[in-house]
Amino acid sequence: MKKTVLAIFIGLIIVLNAFGQANTIKNSAYKNTAYRFSLKIPGNWKLYGEIPDDKIKHRAIADWGLPPIFSDLEKTDIENSVSITAYKKADIKSGPNEGGRMPS
Repeated sequence: MKKTVLAIFIGLIIVLNAFGQANTIKNSAYKNTAYRFSLKIPGNWKLYGEIPDDKIKHRAIADWGLPPIFSDLEKTDIENSVSITAYKKADIKSGPNEGGRMPS
């Protein structure tokens, strides 16, 4: 009886582990055409805020929250974030092509 329960338990662990690894997070695309940038965002990130074209300050802002992780030190969940700010200024060049076009 103990061997049967142990075999079922081990089999269940193997199946659940395989299923967990088979789940993939689908990426989504984020694109800002006014400031000509785009990127792939993991599906488990949350878009918290977006200013696609600030006409007064000549910038675009996008903020994402990453999945929470548990901090052993603080004994709580912590959510990190990523923020992208793009500017339109004459003194900022767009890299080697200087034409302001996105590389292909």
